[in-house]
Amino acid sequence: MRFFFALLFWALCISETFAQRQCASTSYQNNNRPMPTQEQIDQQLRAIKKRRTTLDNDTMVYVIPVVVHVIHNTKGNLIGGANNRNITDEQIHSQIAVLNEDYGKIPGTRGYNTNPVGADTRIQFCLAQFDPEGRSTNGIIRVYSEKASFDYNMDDAQLKKLSYWPSDQYLNIWVTNITDPIIGYAQFPGGFGLPGASSSDGPATTDGVVIDFRTFGTIGTARKPYHLGRTATHEIGHWLGLIHIWGDSYCGDDYVDDTPPQEDKDDDTLCHERFSYCNGQKTPRMFQNYLDYTGDKCMNIFTQGQKERMRSFINASGNARRKNLLFSGGCCNLPNYPYAHNLDFESGTILPEGWSISTSDHSNTWSLNSPGAYEKSSGCISIQNKNGASELQTYDAIVSPSLDFTGNEHPYIFFDLAGSANTLDKTDSIVIEISFGCLNKKYLVKKIYGAELNTARKNTSLFIPEPDDWRSFDIPLDAAAGQKRVRVYITSYGKAGTTIYLDNIKIYKASPNLIINPYPNPATDAISIDVIMEGESNVQFDLYNTLGQKFFSGSKFEKTSFTHQLATSTLQSGIYILTVSTASQMVSKKIIITR
Repeated sequence: MRFFFALLFWALCISETFAQRQCASTSYQNNNRPMPTQEQIDQQLRAIKKRRTTLDNDTMVYVIPVVVHVIHNTKGNLIGGANNRNITDEQIHSQIAVLNEDYGKIPGTRGYNTNPVGADTRIQFCLAQFDPEGRSTNGIIRVYSEKASFDYNMDDAQLKKLSYWPSDQYLNIWVTNITDPIIGYAQFPGGFGLPGASSSDGPATTDGVVIDFRTFGTIGTARKPYHLGRTATHEIGHWLGLIHIWGDSYCGDDYVDDTPPQEDKDDDTLCHERFSYCNGQKTPRMFQNYLDYTGDKCMNIFTQGQKERMRSFINASGNARRKNLLFSGGCCNLPNYPYAHNLDFESGTILPEGWSISTSDHSNTWSLNSPGAYEKSSGCISIQNKNGASELQTYDAIVSPSLDFTGNEHPYIFFDLAGSANTLDKTDSIVIEISFGCLNKKYLVKKIYGAELNTARKNTSLFIPEPDDWRSFDIPLDAAAGQKRVRVYITSYGKAGTTIYLDNIKIYKASPNLIINPYPNPATDAISIDVIMEGESNVQFDLYNTLGQKFFSGSKFEKTSFTHQLATSTLQSGIYILTVSTASQMVSKKIIITR
């Protein structure tokens, strides 16, 4: 198997507190992955140091959705109580709070430190709010098992088969009674080009972290000296690629520059200062580090180097599993909508339910206008960008709700645009972007500016578009294909006074389920259009020239496939684009008219 585990061993004292942490992860690593040569290590270290320039400037907060699987043998599914494996929701919430305090170095909490190399990792955790099917959840799954305890080596697969969510969408944490003397273990990620890493994330169905119910959270069944939630902090560090700070060998290498060398683990639970003498140099041990073995009350440091290593593993995960978590919808507290939308602005409201406007200047934004595109519509929206009123560029974004593109492998956005630009540079533009999951980071799809934005035949101080001033845009949203939670942004950036009109915004699926066959082609006075479709629908017909000017627009409701006749006797010779669309699909064909 191409995976390995970090393991923590414990012993139970008469006082029912844990004696010390111990670890057997080194043997697992040696047995389950090839160790790099020194030359490979040096090469990998140079590569990661080179990447740090980018990482140091990365302020994005990574939010990881968590599902906690409570595996217990409590008859009647009773929750809570002394030594009950079926721990309470409150105990689970206390653990999530500790993770965010520790990984965020939050002031006023046990996770804060003043160490010069102490880091806010900018990694956060939240209990999942949506399950893999998009249904609401509290992120806690409880499963009864007659098995009293689980051995990390013999029972791991059996444990995880009891309850599992896709590991490219959630961090799975299993909380149960682990057979003595282990209190937790984690599956390491792969990382191409990262020192001390294999190339694979290991099996998807076992990926995650297992924590003993007596070391999880800060209340309930949590026992001293591992009663402050740091076992999960430690193990998730392994899950994100960190190695024990002593490198699991005498004065070993944890592939992090700013953790001090030390001969072995520090299992002192009383937080006494100690020193190491690696390479003949006396250095203080970092007993506060989460990847050492001291008691929970001693721990409060991730270093800058450890932060960089974890973030590197998220981005370099062997099967992209860790990185995909950032695009999961598990933590989004947003309602999800079907992807198909049609905004025609004819109802008297500027935007339908779920849509919103985000603007840098609330005194000037999108507004309803009349008439719409090509005189076939009674409404549209427009914006007059400021004309040199500020040195700063303003923006006004139309933002979709969270859209579900599951099953849509060919998503598109269509809209009609009319613009009168006072500049041909990029300061004034319409930008199409998308974002995923809970992230605020936007990904560019298309930027329309300059001559492409300036559709007006005549630029006037008060621009009101005529039919020939409109141009149609049909833009693929390839990155959104199959994604569960996507937001679409149509943003006007302005500084030079450009006036922009939009109409007929459609988000749809281009699909072979809608097939058109126009004939004859080339045509002269008329053309027949065979329309093959599944189910009943209102079908829209539009005909454009190659400049995006519309020459015909009409629609009809049909219950099955049909043939539509289109007169072309008034058209000049040339190339035209025929577009046929339903509420969720659109197909275009090139038409040639000859005289």
